[in-house]
Amino acid sequence: MTANGLAHPERRKRAQNREDRLLEELFKQIGATNRVAVEIGAYDGESCSNTARFRRQGWTCHLFDAIARGPLVHEVRITTDNINSTLTEHGVPTRFDLLSIDIDGNDLWVWQALTFKPRVVVIEYNPKFAAAESMTVPNDPARDWDLTDYYGASARALWKLGRQKGYRLIRATHSNLLFVVKREAPRNLLPEQIAIPRRIKRPDPLARPWVEYR
Repeated sequence: MTANGLAHPERRKRAQNREDRLLEELFKQIGATNRVAVEIGAYDGESCSNTARFRRQGWTCHLFDAIARGPLVHEVRITTDNINSTLTEHGVPTRFDLLSIDIDGNDLWVWQALTFKPRVVVIEYNPKFAAAESMTVPNDPARDWDLTDYYGASARALWKLGRQKGYRLIRATHSNLLFVVKREAPRNLLPEQIAIPRRIKRPDPLARPWVEYR
């Protein structure tokens, strides 16, 4: 994977970097099955949402956030300990079409702990790191983002986890990585040499430690 210096776009009333459009095009290629989506870190269910477009098309969307800012969102702080029980409680099938994770913290650890098998995963990465660096914050169930660059995981770390879980990375935007279950990935994809745009947030004044993900 390689990196460049593209600037981060402003927040929008849709997916941050048109991920919803990219996902829609992807599902046109691979088809949808049960049209179920899960969004972890859904905010109000509309702003910068990766699933709102699908909900408007009739999909069943299960939305979760530590602070629910809209009536569609279930107020649950998703952790490695409760991710599977929460999805079970809300009737999410073991295999479903789309998972979005954007919790500005333990994103990698939550995906690692997930035993469900979404066909497509879109997950936020931290572009603080060069494309060859495999780093993540330590798992901390009580973590809240303080608007510094101390959050989430590098693209490389998430790429490694995706491969371990049987996914192929097919796209990187300024904010997210898009993965597809390998056996369903479109045949016309280029090799996994994905350019990682970089944007830098305020440096962590506490210089907290990172963990290398292997």
